[in-house]
Order: sequence, then structure tokens, then C-alpha cells
Amino acid sequence: LCRAVGADTYLAGTDSSYMDRDRFAAAGICVETQHFEHPAYGQEHGEFTPFLSALDILLMQGDEALGILRGGSTWSRLAPGPR
Repeated sequence: LCRAVGADTYLAGTDSSYMDRDRFAAAGICVETQHFEHPAYGQEHGEFTPFLSALDILLMQGDEALGILRGGSTWSRLAPGPR
């Protein structure tokens, strides 16, 4: 699928242990996996309640929401590729 659309990188979720990384590497496709730690942000009522929804952070933080969510993610390269 990556080759069909001309992609050189595959972005995988946290649990990518099911993937055959050698096949991606042989095809010259870089595999990166996301590690997400839910960021805390200001909510209206009481203590912070994590894992509500994207709508919650959008309504509570407005224009800052995307930056806060991006701050909770890091990426690790699992298979070599052109990057």
C-alpha cells in the first residue's frame, strides 16, 4: 500500500509488534511508531480527568489544543528507510 501511493514512511500506532519490519526495510520504507502520553490541560471542573475526547481539549483549550496534543507524542524509527 505504501508503494502504491508513493509513500516512503509508514506511521504505526504504539503496538507495532505484529509488523514484519524487514519487509518494510527491504522495500525502502521507513517505519515510525508513535508513543503517546496523555498531556494534562486545564479543564473547567475540579481535577484533571484524562482520556475524555478530542472534543474536550478543543473546547477547553481552543487554538492551543493541537499543540498540546502534539506535545504528548514522540516517534521512534523501527525500520530504516530514506529519512
